[in-house]
Parts: sequence; structure tokens; C-alpha cells
Amino acid sequence: MASKPSKMLDANLGHEGRPRSPSASSDTGLPPYADTASTIQDDMIPPETLLLAGTTIHSTASITSPPLYELSLALGHLTPSHQKVELSRLDYHVRRAASSDDRGPEIAARKKHMYNLSRPTAVMQSNFPFYLESVRRSNLSHVGFKKRHKMAGSTEYRALRVTRPNGVAGELKGGDVLFSVKATAAGRWEWREGDKGGPLLAYDTYEDGIVRLQIVEPMAQSRRDALVGTWCLRVWWDIVASKEPLLTWEQVKPLFEPGFRQFD
Repeated sequence: MASKPSKMLDANLGHEGRPRSPSASSDTGLPPYADTASTIQDDMIPPETLLLAGTTIHSTASITSPPLYELSLALGHLTPSHQKVELSRLDYHVRRAASSDDRGPEIAARKKHMYNLSRPTAVMQSNFPFYLESVRRSNLSHVGFKKRHKMAGSTEYRALRVTRPNGVAGELKGGDVLFSVKATAAGRWEWREGDKGGPLLAYDTYEDGIVRLQIVEPMAQSRRDALVGTWCLRVWWDIVASKEPLLTWEQVKPLFEPGFRQFD
């Protein structure tokens, strides 16, 4: 990965943007959703740069920032036999003191399982080598991920909205292209909406074991969750192919100390 460029949309909505009932999505054959939210999270999240280190994903804005996402397994330690990694989002809120004897309000984290990063085995014969299984109705969709080799020798990735017709094991039906990813001359990967040169969303880079996603466009929380999950799929795919190392959070953290360059 070091020797090559570094390394939605709403299938879950019915008419007029309303969430479908559980029965409306039961024909996909994919896992049922875990939450019962009646609305899609649509708060706009400003652009920022995310850093994947070990099992956590942090904003690079401050070394004191707690992680924004967490993986159940470190991507850098996965082998070809691994088939699933859970992606969770960490939401933070102020927990107020229960009594005057307490020290005061404190920040509490709520861990929400959002997606399963999935890599089907050869026996399953999936037409998508990697895909995201959505486990919440508030998510944008299930997402299939494919690699495409062009005549000029370059590689592109495409992320598609997917369903599983009639619950057929291993077979996913692709829909609209959600994201397209291609290498740039500057040695980074460019993420755009759709597959027709849509708006630029983010850049992803790999340098000396450090993986970053520079998000350049404000977006809804649910959209960012899908983007982050698909980015993790791309990192996993490249790690499996190239066996390049990924630094842990303990190794990356000192780089944010005063005197070191910042990742912004």
C-alpha cells in the first residue's frame, strides 16, 4: 500500500423520506435492524479529518478528543479467514449529577453498533467481495463494494446500495452507485458522490502506517456513518492484498504532541 496511491442513497426510506416499517425491509434477506428510531438523523456534520489507528477512529482536531468510532477488530491484524468486523459509533452526552454529593456533570459515551463490515467466503459466492450490513433503520442502506480495473491500468472502487432478493444466500443485488473512489496523481484516493463525477466528498490517504480520511463536505450524520464504514472496507481490502502495516493508537498518539506535525 505504501508503494501505490495511499491508501447514500437511502434504501431504508419509503415515499417522502419516511422510514419503512420492519416488514417493508424484510425481503432483503439481510439482518433486521436493531433500533426503532422513527426519523433519520439529519444533523449536518462539518468537514474534518479522521484517523484510523488500531480499533479506534479519531478526529485529528485534538489529541484530547475521544474516539468517534470503534471497530471490534483492528484491520491491520485481520487475516483472509476473517469475515466480519463490527463498526460502532460513539455518541457523547453530559450526564448530570444525581445528588449534591457528586462531583458534578461528566461526559458519558453511548456505543451504537451501526454496521457490520463483511467479507464473504468463497463458498458464499457473493458478487460483492466486501459489503456493509446495516443494523439500524436510521442508516442509509446496506452497501456493496466493488473494485474495477480500467484499461489504463488504474483501479477504481464503487460503493452501491444493495439488497438481497428473496433472501438468496450470498447473492446481493446492486442498485444506485453511492460513492466512487479513484486514485489521484497526488497519491491519494478521491471519494465522490455517485459515479458520474459527482461532488467531491473526501480524500483518503495512507502514509507510513497512518490512514486518514479527509472529509471536505458537510454531510448528515447517517451519510457520514456510511462513508466511514465504506472507507474501512477499502482499507481492509488493501490490507488483505498488500499486508502493509497499520499503526496503533499508542503509536500514533505521540505524533500529536507539541513539536510534531499535525494531521489536518
